[in-house]
Amino acid sequence: MPNNNPTVTNPISNQSATEDIFFGLNISSYFSDSDISDTLTYSATNLPDGLTLNAATGVISGTPTNASVGTRTITVTADDGKGGNANTSFSMTIANTNDAPTVASIIPDQTATEDSAFSFNISTNFSDIDLGDTLTYTATGLPDGLTINSTTGLISGSPTNAAVGLRNVTVTATDGKGGTVNTSFKITVANTNDAPSVASPIPDKTATEDTFFSMNVSSHFAEMDGGDMLSFFANQLPSGLSINNTTGIISGFATNAAVGNNNITITATDGNGGTISDTFALTVVNTNDAPTVTLAIGDRTTREDALFTLDISSHFADPDVGDTLNYAAANLPGGLSIDANTGVISGTPTNNSVGTHNISVMAKDSKGSTVSNGFVLTVTNTNDDPIVASAIPDRTATEDTTFTFNLRNYFADVDLGDTLSFFATGLPNGLSIDSSTGIISGVPTNVAVGTHTITITASDGSGGTTTDSFDLTVSNANDAPVVATPLSDRTATEDSLFTLNISGNFADPDAGDVLTYTASGLPHGLSLDSSTGIITGSPMNVAVGTSTVTIIASDGKGGTARNSLTSQWEMSMMIPQLPPPFPIEQRLKMPPLLLTSAIIFPTVM
Repeated sequence: MPNNNPTVTNPISNQSATEDIFFGLNISSYFSDSDISDTLTYSATNLPDGLTLNAATGVISGTPTNASVGTRTITVTADDGKGGNANTSFSMTIANTNDAPTVASIIPDQTATEDSAFSFNISTNFSDIDLGDTLTYTATGLPDGLTINSTTGLISGSPTNAAVGLRNVTVTATDGKGGTVNTSFKITVANTNDAPSVASPIPDKTATEDTFFSMNVSSHFAEMDGGDMLSFFANQLPSGLSINNTTGIISGFATNAAVGNNNITITATDGNGGTISDTFALTVVNTNDAPTVTLAIGDRTTREDALFTLDISSHFADPDVGDTLNYAAANLPGGLSIDANTGVISGTPTNNSVGTHNISVMAKDSKGSTVSNGFVLTVTNTNDDPIVASAIPDRTATEDTTFTFNLRNYFADVDLGDTLSFFATGLPNGLSIDSSTGIISGVPTNVAVGTHTITITASDGSGGTTTDSFDLTVSNANDAPVVATPLSDRTATEDSLFTLNISGNFADPDAGDVLTYTASGLPHGLSLDSSTGIITGSPMNVAVGTSTVTIIASDGKGGTARNSLTSQWEMSMMIPQLPPPFPIEQRLKMPPLLLTSAIIFPTVM
């Protein structure tokens, strides 16, 4: 007979339960099997933690745990043991029940030290299984100086002297919903030495430089620990003062370096690591100190007429801060002086300073205290340069005219026995200077015309020199023209054009002079252009023969007799005479005239 599957007779309604409260539900009544002999067994999936299903009876029972809180879908199945089954699902909601916090771990005993920072977090020693619960913390029996942070569970602080010893501390954690838990631990606070204290501030004091000063600072400190002996130390004590470490007495003579305001810090120590400090101001009033010689001024040597400089200020000092020294010197050589403010001795020793000088230098402070330092200054003789006794006046000379000028009286030399020599630069052409006498003489040439700046140097032969300059203006004197090159002989032909430029055969040394030309003895048919010097024309028949031609070049400044140069040359010109039977064509074929020296001779065919 075939097996019939079990069936769901009624859907299981949704269920509700509460965490930590017993829950029971028989699901067998929701299934049936038409086969009378079949016995059903039951199973379930997704049951909440804390609940179980009896497979034979179909009873779900138990106490839901905190982990079961929430809503879930449970599927139950009925099985007839012959391969037939049926299942159905329902929803089950488990409501939360608050769980008290728990001690997750025992808090270990702790050790702290007086006056030292202590920190310990107890939050990790508690837990709460309720999701979202936030614990807060309280503590009883905490040592003085320690507190607990209720939010973080951090116990912290510095135990005081009153906290020294063993304390039982109870810590309670609460979840804010009525759930609490507590646990206890021991904390031992070890003693720490207590530092000294300032019983009263040290008052400011005043001392005077070089005057004895005494002050006891011990009464301004106190020690709480009975039997502790304090020692005293000071930093930045003014120069000249010291402190007795046992008695706390500051004493001594403040030096000049201590003048002014001094901030002094006194530290008291109990010998067990405890210290305390206090600061006060000690004003040291100045007492004037005389300047001092820091370094002897060494002897010095200088030369007459040479610049001498010596700064003696670095050889003196004044211990008083802010004092300004002034300087004076006795027995300084002529030409030297001292700057009272800077202490610089400077100047140029004169000739009468030559020799040895014992110089005393005094430094004086603003309060009138002085100190002196001496040295020997030796001034050696030096050659004195010549000098210009009076300026050389400008002079005028004329070309081609003798010029003489004595310069000696314009120079002088203070050194007895010195003999001066004279030298000149820029002298015009034709002039020279006698180095021994200082006389300039000579005849200026045409190239010297114009103004010349002449520099005269006088030398004493010992390395001393001096110079002076003057202007010498050389006036022009007219120079006659000259024959640059002699005219050579020429040959010309009757009735043939003849041209000759004779201007290039003359010259004039005077710049700017313009020459004009005249001629005598020119053959008929030829003429001379007086401006250009060109002879041109065609010789006529009557010119046949030898002609002597004289050319005169004139510069227009004095004529030919005295101021002009007359250049004469002879030109013989012979014109060949052809016999009448010869036709003109044949005569034109005659050879040309031959040019020879100063006279032109005819060529005979």
